[in-house]
Amino acid sequence: MRCAPCGRWKTRSPPGPNYFATSVGVRLSDADALEVIEPLGLDDLFGVRVRRNPARVSVETFRSRIAQKRYAERRPNVKVQ
Repeated sequence: MRCAPCGRWKTRSPPGPNYFATSVGVRLSDADALEVIEPLGLDDLFGVRVRRNPARVSVETFRSRIAQKRYAERRPNVKVQ
């Protein structure tokens, strides 16, 4: 699912490796249509997946963060990859 970006992205450089899959923005346009900004797509979001961004964090830091967030306890349907 890809939607047209809002005008705000027209003046910015393309998203870099530090964006997260959860970087999703939604706004209501002047024509009353929803505009979705999703630089990395929506597959992980709708697939309920959490993945490490190798350009951003080490495996050790990622594992620590996953444990801190307590996904297994709070959200058993989340797939950590």
